[in-house]
Amino acid sequence: MPPPTDNQRNVPPLTDNKFKLDGFEDWDTWNIVFIARASFVWEKIDPTIPKPRRMPFLTRPVGPNRPGYRIDGTTEGRWHFKKDRDLHHMNLAEFEMEQRIIVELKTWVAETVSKRHFAVLCGAGEGIDAWYANLKLRFTVDSRIRYAVAEARFKAALKGPADPVSENIMTWVDEWQCATFGAKEEGVPLAGNLDYLWTAFAAAIHEVEELQGWLHEFKSANEEALRTNAPSMWDICNSLRRALIRDGIVKVRGLSGSS
Repeated sequence: MPPPTDNQRNVPPLTDNKFKLDGFEDWDTWNIVFIARASFVWEKIDPTIPKPRRMPFLTRPVGPNRPGYRIDGTTEGRWHFKKDRDLHHMNLAEFEMEQRIIVELKTWVAETVSKRHFAVLCGAGEGIDAWYANLKLRFTVDSRIRYAVAEARFKAALKGPADPVSENIMTWVDEWQCATFGAKEEGVPLAGNLDYLWTAFAAAIHEVEELQGWLHEFKSANEEALRTNAPSMWDICNSLRRALIRDGIVKVRGLSGSS
C-alpha cells in the first residue's frame, strides 16, 4: 500500500466536528471529509454532474391501497397485495435511511461551517445539494480570485482619499461604496459590519479639512442611529455627496463627480 499523501495525513476523522470551514485554506480537507460522509448520496449531490442527469433524491413512497386488491378469498389477490406491501416496506426503509443520512450530513455541515458563511450559503429551505454547490462556489479557485480582488480593493478604500483634493473626493466616495459592497458580497471580514465601516469611513476622511463640517454635522444628527447601525453605507455616502455639492466643494456634475 502506498504511503498516505500530505492531504490524507491531515484529514480528521469523519466524526470530527472540531475543525471549521471558514477560509479557502480549509476547503480541501473539509471537502474530502464531506464527500466521504456523503458517499451514499454523493451521486445525487455531485455538482459536476448536470442536474438533469443527476439521480434525484428519493421521495416518500405511497403504500398499496388495500381496497384496490381482490383479497376476499382469492389467493392471487392476497399474493399481489403482500408482494406490493413488502416492496413498499423496502422502498420506505430505503427512503428513511436516505433521509437520516441527509439530516446527519446537514447537521455536520452546520457544525463545521463557520456561522457567517453558513448563514449566507446554507438556506433553511434548500437541499444538501444546494448547500454543497454554494459552498464549493464560495471556496474554490475562481472565488478565491474574486475574494482576493475584493479584499485588496476594500483595504485600499480604507486608507482614504489618496489625494484629498476636492476634485478627487467624490471619486473616492464612489470607490468606497463599490469596494465595501463588493467585499461584503465576497465575505471579506468586517465588510458587513456597519459600526466598523462607519468608524473606518470617518477616520479615512478625518484629515480632509473640507469635510470636517459634514462629519460633525452627520455625527450630531445621527448619533442615536449610528449606535443602532441604522443608516446604511449607501445613506452615509449619499449624505456626503449631497453635502459636497451643497457646500460647493464639488461642482454639480452628477453623483459620480465626473465631467
